[in-house]
Amino acid sequence: MRSVKTYFISPLKKQSMFARRQWTKGGALIFEYCRWVDGMISISVPSTDPTFDPYLIIKNANNDWRKYAYEIIEGFDGSIEWDYGDHFKRDEWLDLATKMESDIREELDKLGWSEGPEELFIEGEIELETDETRKVRNNYNLEW
Repeated sequence: MRSVKTYFISPLKKQSMFARRQWTKGGALIFEYCRWVDGMISISVPSTDPTFDPYLIIKNANNDWRKYAYEIIEGFDGSIEWDYGDHFKRDEWLDLATKMESDIREELDKLGWSEGPEELFIEGEIELETDETRKVRNNYNLEW
């Protein structure tokens, strides 16, 4: 069994963590962007990985943390934006986005659009924590 170490990362600057999801229909693409005010992602790093460099993860020049298995733990106060290109007229999009008792994702699904995978990004430097450092902070009620 391969041993892994879990790290927790979060952006140093507010509103620098976002997700991008593609929606497809035929050859057409539209994008859904969710930008969070703050949040946390866990990454699983094999204990025997000789290329793991905490400095590179913290500096985050190329979102290097994404080469490891990752999962968003929480995102706070997200705002959604859409880039629908020229696939909808402005009025058509507003009708979809403001339909009562419905979600725009449900409406896209009804129109034959398929939800694709989500990609996470963090702009700028990040904070890197481990289970051990989180336990110390929690035991002593220290600020993040």
